[in-house]
Amino acid sequence: MKGRCYLALLFTKPCPSFCPICLTQDYMCLEKDGRFLNKDIESAKSPGLNWEGTQYMGYLDFCFLIAYSVGLFISGNLGDRYPVRVIVPTGFFIISIMTFMFAMGGSWGISSYWYYMAFFTMSGFFQSIGWPAFVPVMANWFSKKYRGLVLGIWCTCQNFGNIGGALLVNILRGYFGMNWILCFKVIAVIILILGFLNLFFLIGEPSNVGIDIDTTEELNSSNHNIDVKNNIDEEERISLDKNSEADPQEDVKADQHLQPIDKIDSSSRKMSEKVQEPKVGQRAISFWKAWTIPKVIPYAICLALVKLSTYGILLWLPVYADEALHYNNAAIGYLAVTYDIGTIVGSVVLGKISDIVYHKRSPVAFFGCLSGAIFFILVILTPGYINIIIFFVGFFVGGVFNVVAATAATDIAKSNAMDPKDKALSTISGINDGCGSIGSAFGSLIISSIRGLSWNGVFIFLASCVLIASLPILRVVINEVKEIIQIRKEKKEVK
Repeated sequence: MKGRCYLALLFTKPCPSFCPICLTQDYMCLEKDGRFLNKDIESAKSPGLNWEGTQYMGYLDFCFLIAYSVGLFISGNLGDRYPVRVIVPTGFFIISIMTFMFAMGGSWGISSYWYYMAFFTMSGFFQSIGWPAFVPVMANWFSKKYRGLVLGIWCTCQNFGNIGGALLVNILRGYFGMNWILCFKVIAVIILILGFLNLFFLIGEPSNVGIDIDTTEELNSSNHNIDVKNNIDEEERISLDKNSEADPQEDVKADQHLQPIDKIDSSSRKMSEKVQEPKVGQRAISFWKAWTIPKVIPYAICLALVKLSTYGILLWLPVYADEALHYNNAAIGYLAVTYDIGTIVGSVVLGKISDIVYHKRSPVAFFGCLSGAIFFILVILTPGYINIIIFFVGFFVGGVFNVVAATAATDIAKSNAMDPKDKALSTISGINDGCGSIGSAFGSLIISSIRGLSWNGVFIFLASCVLIASLPILRVVINEVKEIIQIRKEKKEVK
């Protein structure tokens, strides 16, 4: 009962924690046409800065995402070295200060774009602390058996944060009108409160509260052969026991036949002991050593292109709906929520499927990339069904992002290829998501340029990126599909 209460606390805490972090981004997305800038800043624009509102917001997105990606590389490695209850609250407190200073620029009548860009960029840097710190927390509380489903559900906290953030932004806008200064001050206070809640209530590891999580499931699927052999030998043991009742002379043969089981059990116990070694004395690996771990680079490149497409939709969908579809503010908000709902459903479904296929994540990611590219093209061909199409874009592209960013990273860090004394999950999560943010940063610049020519060109670009994202993991997909076929073949032999 105690463990279930803590698990419930773990699932509910990240959602409100990510919500205020998403608030600043959501406000910028809804105001990407520069209306709040036009009201308070545009008239006093610094000489020589003849940027249009949307172009300026494109540069602001770029700086934010670059800072976010650099922060992920740094905070990821720090997350393996320092307690999560130190890292996360510190980040929240600094984000609160940066957001408040952003708002104070309006109160002080500062009209320089560089002031707002500086504080929004610094906010992006420290917002990076959340993801690589929270992923190990969830991974420490759950074994591999249901990892895809569990992390798939948990990863939706970002999307619930987006939805909650968008709703709260609309509430603030309804209450304060176009007074973005007060909106950002309220956001800063909310982030500060969440920082204190994480400081006092965030639990990094089960051992911190006297709970022992069974880690025997952390054995790689490469050990599945041992389970198959054990099942085969167990059936033969029963058969031999029955035969021995009729013919005692068969006992000798039975003993000889059963001898390998001891060896298999011994090997299995050694593997389990290797995984179950206490975490005392674990050392964080270096940032550069993490790049040499198998599968890290292919998944990092894949995520760079997938996140480019994910953030491309997240940041530019409101502008597309306004300029191309002529939606009002309410319709734009519903369209953005539709994408997040698709991502939520996709994360859970694709995560569960990755568990069903013997915890192989790459085939699911590959299929999701191909499907996502198709639905991006359908946006151009059938704009009348934009809500349905955007749902499936979120389902496949957003779902793949969560499967790769959290589940695959956890599998890599907890595989038997890793030294049990090495601590690398936060670093690997930071590398994966950091590469993704670099891709999304440059993607934002490219999209801001392409949209001036044609919105169809934007969706062709996004479809191409998702399609190309499937190539780096192609070799991993082939190997894991072979493993799936082998496992299924062995299971059939058992039957």
